[in-house]
Amino acid sequence: KTVRARGNDGLAWLYLGYARMGLGQSERAVEALEKAAASDLPAADRAAARTEIGNIYYQGLRDDRKAMPAFREALRLNPREGAAALALGTDAAQKK
Repeated sequence: KTVRARGNDGLAWLYLGYARMGLGQSERAVEALEKAAASDLPAADRAAARTEIGNIYYQGLRDDRKAMPAFREALRLNPREGAAALALGTDAAQKK
């Protein structure tokens, strides 16, 4: 209801994305997290949303082509986003 009432509320979209992840609704989670990442949230929160998008694509949907750009964008937004850095490093190591 909060998201419908306040459609531009980035934090509401972020939490909706987390909730949908918990319910196993990967595609719907990505939709919500994309809206959070495009909102006026602080960079660290937008980076967290991008990291979760990357995680969904990388681990859940097994789509590296979509996961890696999300992780790179997370690091651009917040160079301290450790989960994104770890995912990119792990992917690079596996491809050697």
